[in-house]
Amino acid sequence: EDDIQPQSDLAQLKAELITLAEQLEECDVEAVERIDELSELAFPAEVKRKLLSINKAAAEYDFEAASDKLQSLKVMLS
Repeated sequence: EDDIQPQSDLAQLKAELITLAEQLEECDVEAVERIDELSELAFPAEVKRKLLSINKAAAEYDFEAASDKLQSLKVMLS
């Protein structure tokens, strides 16, 4: 039962992803810090992998790729 993600956490993640999407659109390097913080939370492994992939792209200043990966994460969560 412990591995079931509480709805409130997923709702919080979705809200954070909206903010993150805006940061990536603006090529804001603080997006990397936000992703770091999100990836430390207790999300399923697949979500963490996607977050790390987004983080890698953003850390390399490839904000377009990071946005694309973020969009695929949002689709996965919907």
